Amino acid sequence: MINALFGFLADLYPALIFIAVVAGLILLFLTWRRMSAGSSGAGPALVPEPTQLGLQRVPWDLQGIQVAIADGSPQAVQSIIDRGERLGVSVHVDFQSPVSTQLNDALEQIERALELPPLPLPAPTNPPTQNETP
Repeated sequence: MINALFGFLADLYPALIFIAVVAGLILLFLTWRRMSAGSSGAGPALVPEPTQLGLQRVPWDLQGIQVAIADGSPQAVQSIIDRGERLGVSVHVDFQSPVSTQLNDALEQIERALELPPLPLPAPTNPPTQNETP
């Protein structure tokens, strides 16, 4: 009886080894597919250029635009006109008017053409007087 059992296991042993190796290879393949390729498959090391128009400015450029607006420089108006042209909006402003009026006119034309609601104005801040308690 014991010889028959060992004989049966001896006959099955090569088949069991084959099934174990095949199952191990299948599991290894499935695991390998789920693993991340790491830096080799992560794409280029350089950050690609943004495709959306408003994301091309870096903070110091935005600060420069704010300074140009505060100084009354026509550079900010021309920048807004150029951005509007890239969006397909024809912007016409009266260059004889003050820069703040030119900026408002250009932005209103772009907002109307793109059907954007106007930006909300900030709430006025009234400093407390001496008679009022905070």
